[in-house]
Amino acid sequence: MTSRLFIYPYRDESRSARALGQALGALRIRREGSRFQPSADKVVINWGNSSLPAGYATCRVLNRPEAVARVSNKRTFFETCASTVNGPRTPDWTTSVEEAVSWWTANSRTRVFVRTVLSGHSGEGIVVAESPGELAPFRDGTLFVKECLKRDEFRVHLVGATPFLVQKKARNTTVPDELVNWKVRNHANGFIYARENVSLPNGDCLEQCVKAMSACGLDFGAVDVLYNERQQQSFVLEINSAPGMEGHTAIDYANAIGGHLNAT
Repeated sequence: MTSRLFIYPYRDESRSARALGQALGALRIRREGSRFQPSADKVVINWGNSSLPAGYATCRVLNRPEAVARVSNKRTFFETCASTVNGPRTPDWTTSVEEAVSWWTANSRTRVFVRTVLSGHSGEGIVVAESPGELAPFRDGTLFVKECLKRDEFRVHLVGATPFLVQKKARNTTVPDELVNWKVRNHANGFIYARENVSLPNGDCLEQCVKAMSACGLDFGAVDVLYNERQQQSFVLEINSAPGMEGHTAIDYANAIGGHLNAT
């Protein structure tokens, strides 16, 4: 398998692509000056690219670029989920300022996440609005996502419909309290994804992740999903087609992708 397995990163400096390539024994294709020659007997792992060079369609590609494009843009992802029959459950969202403002009519304590950057990572471009007046600077076409109350947030890694690693978002205890932002829980704001002794709360959580993968047409990915304990329901936030990884996570991915390729 190693002689025909390649990984094409969204940027040459991607540490995750390098870690996965080393764990799989795959050759990384450089974005500039590559001598890679596509052919039907080669497998290309598309690591986060919404387009590929001409000729790559000759190869077997894991994560077709059109599938990556669906999840790379936050609005396109929600639109894809909403338009898919029996698609995954997501938080309420809209591109209408009027509709977003109406959410406060039902609940004055509503919080709205404004996505000013649709293809960002790690919470980039998120503005948190806690009153209707805070939406005044924004116009129709902006992505507004209503806060979904949650007990826990998980990252579920899958190849196809098969989960192989479940992580749970947790407070990074090494970060001082005054530097922790509970509104936007990402690495920069004092949170990590823990992997030890983590399990999903119920079957609905995995079901929504599988539906999201299927709706977007991905071969592999990391699904970020919220769990609401009162409703006993889960809500998909996004899918990462090139999730950050190192160490054990890279090995988990290599084993899962390698097993998938051997089985198919």
